[in-house]
Amino acid sequence: MNLTIDDHDIDADVTELQPELVEQARVVLACMRGAELLPQGVANVDVMHGPSLSNSEPVAPRHLLPAPGSHQAPYLLLQQHLERHGVFAITLFTDVSFLAIPEVLLRCQEMYFELCPRERLRFYADENMRKHRPVGPKTFGMLESSLRNPQDKDGIVALELKDGEHALDAPKHLFKVYGRDRDRRGDPDQLANSLCMTFAPEDGLARVRDMAALVRRIAEIFPYRSGCAGFGYQVSRYSSEVGESFAWQKSMRHPQMDIVRSLQDRHAVANNAGKTVNWLTLVCDELLRELGSPKNVEQTLEAPIEWTHLGAGVLFQLGASPGFIDRTRGETAPDYHRLHRLLRPLIERAREQSPWFATGSSDDQAERTDDWFRRFDRA
Repeated sequence: MNLTIDDHDIDADVTELQPELVEQARVVLACMRGAELLPQGVANVDVMHGPSLSNSEPVAPRHLLPAPGSHQAPYLLLQQHLERHGVFAITLFTDVSFLAIPEVLLRCQEMYFELCPRERLRFYADENMRKHRPVGPKTFGMLESSLRNPQDKDGIVALELKDGEHALDAPKHLFKVYGRDRDRRGDPDQLANSLCMTFAPEDGLARVRDMAALVRRIAEIFPYRSGCAGFGYQVSRYSSEVGESFAWQKSMRHPQMDIVRSLQDRHAVANNAGKTVNWLTLVCDELLRELGSPKNVEQTLEAPIEWTHLGAGVLFQLGASPGFIDRTRGETAPDYHRLHRLLRPLIERAREQSPWFATGSSDDQAERTDDWFRRFDRA
């Protein structure tokens, strides 16, 4: 079989990666074509979100288009990037066993379904599945079943529901829970239990009030240690190395973009850290007390930042809507820098505990991981 692959087969953003990863993307594409896994009409593969139609380039939603005669072309390009590669992500971490709070988890799932109908979620996976499968009649009762009648000796509660045209696609809409009471040795598990929800990025703009209200409703009942909500990159488990390299480079350019790596994030946060800052950032009272008195907190922030006590801790809000800057254009995010400076001791713990980003070269993985957690140290 002869396959002809040229540079146009690789998404333009991917060509910014290291050469060996571009080559890896070409190999993946060739394998997919050789196995006839790509549907007719698909010409390129976006390593973050799967196949995209050759004659249907992503465009910004209508409400993001600039007014006639305006000079918003650079900003529109950023919005197109966000539309193509990003998600609006909500992630909360806790040290409480999910088996101890079944009603809370089920209520959080119902809150998600209020904004993302079940019909949109086409694939699922649990702890024992290597690949996603199409949803079936019993899928949406799996979480309740695992909470009410736990079968796993380690107290694992794990379910992922997602959208996508194909099972391998990185999703826009995702509901995922992962909790574990005991590690593989039978000892109490020290990693964070996580609740993650993602939506299409335009929801972070057009439905900003709904997104903020959802985070607040969840925070009122979920016993979080830390968490955040805002724009981010979702890395597919099926192309993690290429995806993480892409996301790392883009997040360093657009620092308000989180990188959602559910398994690695559990290690980073554990029960004593905060992963990053975003539009909405949650910190429990116990961790916040480590940073000093309320007066010390105000002095560290230097300028007012909106915050409110909510549930187990405090919710910080940076602006009326999620931020999205481009450092290559000289843009800055001073509020994010100030909040990062306040929470830096907690974020440094996450940096030390986090598995390295799989950026394609073992020589610089540790350095790049450090750079990402410290990206708001830069002006």
